[in-house]
Amino acid sequence: MYSPNQPPIPWRLDHDMSKYDTHPEYTADHFTVDNWPRNGFIDDFHAYTLGFETTNLITFWTAVHGISATLKRSIKMHFGDGLFPNFYVIIVAPPAVCHKSTALARFDKVENVMWDSIPNEAVRATEKPVPVRGKATPEQLFEAMKNRTATTEDHGEIEGDANLIMRISELSVFISKAQYNQTLIDRITDFYDCKDEDTDGTIARGGQKISRIFATLFGCTTPDAFKNSIPETAFGGGFMSRCTVVQEEATTRVIPVPFYPSEGPERQELADRLRWIYQFKRGTYKLTEEAYDAYKEWYRVDAIDKRNKIKEKRTDHRDGRKSDIILKLATILAVQRYDLVKEITLEDFETARKIIEYTNRTSLNLVEDVNIETQENGKFFKFQRIIREASPRGISKTQLARVHGFRTGEIEQFLVELTTRGEYVEGEGSSTRSKLIAFKEAQ
Repeated sequence: MYSPNQPPIPWRLDHDMSKYDTHPEYTADHFTVDNWPRNGFIDDFHAYTLGFETTNLITFWTAVHGISATLKRSIKMHFGDGLFPNFYVIIVAPPAVCHKSTALARFDKVENVMWDSIPNEAVRATEKPVPVRGKATPEQLFEAMKNRTATTEDHGEIEGDANLIMRISELSVFISKAQYNQTLIDRITDFYDCKDEDTDGTIARGGQKISRIFATLFGCTTPDAFKNSIPETAFGGGFMSRCTVVQEEATTRVIPVPFYPSEGPERQELADRLRWIYQFKRGTYKLTEEAYDAYKEWYRVDAIDKRNKIKEKRTDHRDGRKSDIILKLATILAVQRYDLVKEITLEDFETARKIIEYTNRTSLNLVEDVNIETQENGKFFKFQRIIREASPRGISKTQLARVHGFRTGEIEQFLVELTTRGEYVEGEGSSTRSKLIAFKEAQ
């Protein structure tokens, strides 16, 4: 068993993973090459899942969710009143292509071994997650997360935190546009902030209290189900600003028969490493001076960019909490390393920033399409984006109508707006409707 004096050694330092590192079926994507955090539990978990057809990005966010759900409120960042690194992660991918929940199923097994290895029954009784995995009412969520108690010989009765671990293999079963579902979304949104105390307001329960809240969500869905299940109020009410939407189109892994790599860590080994993090990485984390300076510089630029977007009525609802989510991820990157230093380095911050920006880009079009009805000029911005993406060749009015569903009046109205901005030109074509509309940067 590992100890403070003998922390785990990153798996790649002791084992030859070159076969999997170099094989295009496993790591041939920009995310792994440009952003991947080495030398910690996330990388070890990646090695553990290389024999399954999922994606590196999904594997990464599964590990982040897993670490967060394991340590819960026992880690936080020194930021205001304290920032707990919880996440609402939504994995969006076509059905039967990216195996969205495969990595989570692997983590579930590691997590169970880890908790079963802890001899203290009171700790297991009060802290081991009992995930919500399907449809639930607000009352059922409250029941699932209420504080559990256990009796010990040394300290008498102890009380655990109010933990809500949501792992939903099909998010549309859990969240929908139905009117009765609005209360559920409101409660989940409220739980995200990890308040010190909350109350179940139902008369039947007599206003029961829960204390020290921690909530995290890992949900999977398809693009069509995402569009059909996320209600417009999820944007205006703040739910989507708290979510990290991870969209993948395909996996680079082609594996006829799933396997665990012989060079990768076994389940017990990975569980021991997760337990070491649970035992010795709890506490409060602070930005180093270099990281704090970099964060301040980035925040000022980002704040100005957000204000400009608001003026131009092209708000991305994810912008509202992007800085908090970056800091939460930077905290997890510091926690998952096998050292006893409770500092968030400049590299942690920069890696977290790049990963969040990369992840947000993967789902930009998806979120924008769902968000159209919540903005006054939402459909215009979709129109503008399509023309921009079709350049330099351009796109015809016929394609805009038949493929993207814009009405003739809308097309003409939006072209007038783009003309005013100096943002489009008409190319060649045999008729007015076949002329190619191309985007050009405003002068």
